[in-house]
Amino acid sequence: MHRGRIWLIVLAVIVFATIVVARLPLRWLLPALPTGLACASAAGSLWHGACDGFSVDGQTLGDLRWQLRPASLLRARLDSDFQLVRERMRIMGRLQLSPGGALTLLDTQALLPLERAYLPALPADLGGQADVLLRELQWRDGKVLVLQGEADAHDLRQPQSGAALGNYHVDFPETRAEPRGTLRDDGGPLEVNGEIVLTGEPGFTVNALVRARADAAPQLQEQLRYLGLPDAAGRYSLSIAGTF
Repeated sequence: MHRGRIWLIVLAVIVFATIVVARLPLRWLLPALPTGLACASAAGSLWHGACDGFSVDGQTLGDLRWQLRPASLLRARLDSDFQLVRERMRIMGRLQLSPGGALTLLDTQALLPLERAYLPALPADLGGQADVLLRELQWRDGKVLVLQGEADAHDLRQPQSGAALGNYHVDFPETRAEPRGTLRDDGGPLEVNGEIVLTGEPGFTVNALVRARADAAPQLQEQLRYLGLPDAAGRYSLSIAGTF
């Protein structure tokens, strides 16, 4: 048999097997989920499915829905439009998973509360709402490789004291080495200008100059004094570092 025809037959078998697996009932495929991923209940198929109570390492993220893009299966990768919903949180966009383990989000929008119930890494005394647009985010082995997008934090506050912190904007232009973004206030009691850098640990650093406006609450002005001495313009230096 001609070698070219053999390869056509092999390709046809691979395509057929891929389509069959993709259309299997999702509940049959749950035992094959990677360690740490779980569904409370599942419906549909790998092709077009739903996972209610989707969780990662025991933390419930919400109810997940997706629709695979068929051509991606021929390239041995997953490419899917998705939606993740949980009470006041909504995330929708496009997700790609490559054979090497890189995870990429494209044209993804998110609306979520800035609360520890949704983002455990946040300080306990912080509340608000965030709107996020990720044009591209590539993640592998816990490290952000590519980041382009922006985010707005609205009505930040300290719930325990009732102090209002204002609104803020973060912008990450396209970067492919140690992503850097600008941070600024968008109105409120604090004037903030600074930079956010995602480091390779993986982690992050925030460096900013902060100044209280005339209408800032007295307790907020008092908190700024813990940052040290201000410069000649009355701005305090704020530095924060952490790991993911």
